[in-house]
Amino acid sequence: MASKLSKICRVILPLVLAALCSASTGTVTTDLYVVVRGKFDGQKVDRIFSYSCVKGITYYLGWSRVNPSRDRYDFSDIEKAIANAAQNNKKLNIAILPGRWTPEWVFRSRVKTISWVHQDDYVEDGSKYAAQSPVPWDSLYLTEYFKMLRKLAVVVNKNKHHINSVAITGGSNTNGIETNMIGGDSELRRVGFTGATYTNNWKRLMDEFHTDFPDIMLTLSVHNMYGSKRTDAISKDLINYARDQYKGQIKFAALAFTDERWFNKGNQYADLVLELPKQDIILQSIKIYSKKSDQQGFNKLLNKCATIGPAWLEIWDEDMDHEMIKCK
Repeated sequence: MASKLSKICRVILPLVLAALCSASTGTVTTDLYVVVRGKFDGQKVDRIFSYSCVKGITYYLGWSRVNPSRDRYDFSDIEKAIANAAQNNKKLNIAILPGRWTPEWVFRSRVKTISWVHQDDYVEDGSKYAAQSPVPWDSLYLTEYFKMLRKLAVVVNKNKHHINSVAITGGSNTNGIETNMIGGDSELRRVGFTGATYTNNWKRLMDEFHTDFPDIMLTLSVHNMYGSKRTDAISKDLINYARDQYKGQIKFAALAFTDERWFNKGNQYADLVLELPKQDIILQSIKIYSKKSDQQGFNKLLNKCATIGPAWLEIWDEDMDHEMIKCK
């Protein structure tokens, strides 16, 4: 009887310990960047940088903040972020987001626009509201966006040793960063969406970013949703173009990385990055896990990341605030 009990303990005890570990604070085993949004907060970033496992921050800033009026540019938040990263011996990923954060003066300049009902309960509050952005291939929009990028490049390139990457943005409607197009099918038809028009515009953006940031790593965030349809053809075309034209300069990001079972090989979206060499992959947590106190799900995400082995992982600053990471 004692021997049988001992055998049961040897089987059960590791399972119990594993369950306890999965409920505790997660441990990260890859380069970690923390997503920070909006006006630069030095105290918050200093707190993030105090974690030994944090390589740097991914700084999201709306186009309207850096270009509040025509021909007026304010990169002070970017400059503060660069200075802070340098002081803490960390790195910076930069993403300027157009889409919903396009300046009001751009809308008033007769750009063509697309509308949709926006809802996000992953990193936003889940409320529905009517959203609008310029059509990404509109020539007036692109003229102003490219002018801003060239001004940004002056600031970034002279500090390139503190920059890890710059995200290629500007080609989609919701946030400008992912290669998707959100909206009703009739609205996409109204604005002239076609696979060729959309793809060619992203290629034009890649060319512009390469010209503006020739010595800095760039990232492209893939997707497969266009209205009600899902296809991997557009992102595959863009990946092939990037790899052919800009060998080694562009990495590919999945901004919907999750602990859930669907993010595995065989899923159309996941395969866009999982079929690439792991050094070319970037993963970003699809949601803020601390919103629902989901430590177990967050730990599963870290475990899955360790298995995939990407160039780096991005999580949201709220999850750092709730100390869901164990790395001090």
